[in-house]
Amino acid sequence: MNIAFPPEHLHALAASGEIGGVSQWHYAFMGASAPEGFAESGAEVARLLKDDGVTAAVLIPI
Repeated sequence: MNIAFPPEHLHALAASGEIGGVSQWHYAFMGASAPEGFAESGAEVARLLKDDGVTAAVLIPI
């Protein structure tokens, strides 16, 4: 817990004011396929994040 995806650390950064907040929703993509295959789902996740007021994202490759 809190190694590959660190929600507690993100919430601590938000509590200290270092970041504005942590989104209620988190998204993941699984698989080692060509990036072009994620165009449709990536655009959908971008829309959802924008609708939630997210202005920055942490991308974690695992």
